[in-house]
Amino acid sequence: SLIVYSQALNLEKLWKVQDKLTGYLEITDWQIQTSPDGSTDLSACAQVDRVNEQDISFLFEDLSQTLQLELALLRHRPKLTQPGLLVMDMDSTVIDIECIDEIAKLAGVGRQVCEVTELAMQGKLDFSQSLHHRVACLANTEESLLIRVRDSLPLMPGIERLLRILKTNGWKLAIASGGFTFFADYLKQRLGLDAVLSNQLQIKQGRLTGRIEGKVIDAKAKEQILLQRGKEHGISLEQTGPLGDGANDILMPKGVGRGG
Repeated sequence: SLIVYSQALNLEKLWKVQDKLTGYLEITDWQIQTSPDGSTDLSACAQVDRVNEQDISFLFEDLSQTLQLELALLRHRPKLTQPGLLVMDMDSTVIDIECIDEIAKLAGVGRQVCEVTELAMQGKLDFSQSLHHRVACLANTEESLLIRVRDSLPLMPGIERLLRILKTNGWKLAIASGGFTFFADYLKQRLGLDAVLSNQLQIKQGRLTGRIEGKVIDAKAKEQILLQRGKEHGISLEQTGPLGDGANDILMPKGVGRGG
């Protein structure tokens, strides 16, 4: 199934989506659905068949940005009315910022962190290497700056409504993030999540040391967490949903309800 969601969804957008994906997916039987919480937001669901096995994630990203909508391709569509598991990324998914970038700006090392990020985007560093290098740029940063970022975290529009609906229907909710526990633990309490797993910044005498404690939570770790949490709660793969925005989330959809 192909799911399209937008706060301003209309037929023109749906035709543009279908036209852009022609040659990759055969799309039929569009169904428009209203939001279950009574809001005016709309989503559309269509049956699809693959006609080309090429990766189309770049098309989804282009359509999302150009048309201001969200797209999801489901191998097995989870049922809202049955218990399930949602495992989410944190930065730019649950919250509308990248915490490390905000900390770096306040600490006056934003440029250094951006330079490391650029190396990672060029494929010169993997996620773990990139994270260690970026955190090293934050050495000697006061813990109070983390508190400033935490106290003004902007939630992604619609995330509270989504989580409320899922919890009402018996879903388990978790964050698996390459970000930091300092913020994930706060969100666990604020949003009533069941579990969070993220990277632990080392803090001594009120300042960051520039190091991470323990093993880095990367793409492989996220995949393992998703599968493990589902097994612990007795939730089938078809009722397990990943939610993320980047390369560090790419392994989570493998073998579960959502795929692309």
